[in-house]
Amino acid sequence: TDATPPTTTSLVARVAEGVQVGSTVPVLLIWTGTDEESGSGIATYDVREAQSSRGRWRIVATSLIAPSYAPQIQGVGSTLFQVRAIDHAGNIGTWSSSISIRPQLLRDSMKNIRYTPGRMTSWITVRNQSVTDGAAHVAIREGATAMFTLACRSIGILAATGPDAGVMSISVDGTIVATVNLWAPAVAVRQVIWQQHWDLLQSRRIVLIATTASRGAQVQFDGIITLQ
Repeated sequence: TDATPPTTTSLVARVAEGVQVGSTVPVLLIWTGTDEESGSGIATYDVREAQSSRGRWRIVATSLIAPSYAPQIQGVGSTLFQVRAIDHAGNIGTWSSSISIRPQLLRDSMKNIRYTPGRMTSWITVRNQSVTDGAAHVAIREGATAMFTLACRSIGILAATGPDAGVMSISVDGTIVATVNLWAPAVAVRQVIWQQHWDLLQSRRIVLIATTASRGAQVQFDGIITLQ
């Protein structure tokens, strides 16, 4: 008879990729679940959240088969999450250590972003109420870059996709880590087109490069999401 409850560990949060950002921030929670070798095996997971360290916990998801959950959280303040596992014998594990998520939306117009070779020749500003803060930077020339340095554990780049979109490459500390084709059959703004998570919190130099860009294939940079 299996009488030992399962455990959950290694709960981490990252910005969810391929999702549009609106009044809330898309997050992906991932964890590890284990049961004893002779146990019945993990059947499902539960997730609960609290809006602050003194807030009341409430269960927000049950009967999850996979060790992941994709909530939409508020962009103000911190949200805490915990998970627990239930095995096939009905044993309920204890709640995991909590993770506190504090998202921050950084606009493409913040002062520490450097646009090169020049805003007038390679970048234009478009104004649209559908984009973050009502405006966005658009690269109209190949090789245009946006450079910034941030300290965070998880980051997501917001951009527009559509039939007239170009290609963006992303460099972290001098190394190209991704090249994203922004083409899509229909226009969509505030899309998380790339995300990255690191275990260590430290400053990183990030460069966005318009690898394919022209007035007919624009690369629209709309903002940054970070998780601390």
